[in-house]
Amino acid sequence: MNNKINYEQRIVAFIDILGFKQMVIESEKDGNEEKIQSIDKALEFFKRLKSKTYKYNELIDVEEDAQKKGIENFRIHELLEINYFSDSIIISVKIEDEKINEIFSTFIVSIASFGNLLIKNGILIRGGIDVGNLVHKKGKIFGNALIKAYTLESTIATYPRIIISKNLLEKLNYPIESKKDRYPYHQYLERFEDGCIGFTQLTILQVMDSLDDKIYMNHFKGDKASTLINTKQTILNGLNENYDNPKVFNQYKWLMDSFNNLIITNDKTKYKKIERLVRYYDFFYK
Repeated sequence: MNNKINYEQRIVAFIDILGFKQMVIESEKDGNEEKIQSIDKALEFFKRLKSKTYKYNELIDVEEDAQKKGIENFRIHELLEINYFSDSIIISVKIEDEKINEIFSTFIVSIASFGNLLIKNGILIRGGIDVGNLVHKKGKIFGNALIKAYTLESTIATYPRIIISKNLLEKLNYPIESKKDRYPYHQYLERFEDGCIGFTQLTILQVMDSLDDKIYMNHFKGDKASTLINTKQTILNGLNENYDNPKVFNQYKWLMDSFNNLIITNDKTKYKKIERLVRYYDFFYK
């Protein structure tokens, strides 16, 4: 009998749903299960992504960089695995070294889309992503890559953001030296003030801002202005509901600053967002 453990090289994301314990308490107390149900609904996104018949993520299909490199190289439905328990979500994708940049692109877009679905319902996430040996099959998930991703999330990420490990970045075409070498994921990643590299649940709003209105509507189920306003309201609600809870309040304050730094071409909408958020912030700190 062969009991040998067969590790695979996989990119893995360990994602923590912030405030999950309180969501459960509230759902039991007042019967309001909206947020809990919204998490399950968002996870359906990944289940659809694993289906061969799923109309593939148009955020990748419309990317000029992806089209030049061949859209088929960005398909991950046969490589993707996902598990979740309590407040933790683990998503991994098997990699082939020669296509790691393509696979990572779709992986990032998928997590960014998932994060956006959650923030619409006032749910924040924090996570870490690494690459390495991993066993991820139904009922089994373990490996050094998972340990490192968890460590990133629990000790480094700190705020509602997804941090990419140095180990993974060294295997990617990052940073780019010329535009022709760019992959879709490049527009999602940023270097934060503390030196970490990653993205937030808000980054996709900046990426999507340049897309055709019809594609934008289809993905976000709303126009650009209403999507931005709804996201802004989520942050304002978080600030308002947690002004006596500094730990959570600071999470929303950090996200507010990230929101204000988004590059949005709709000047009128952007101006209104900044103005209202700054006034709100000043109200609490004067």
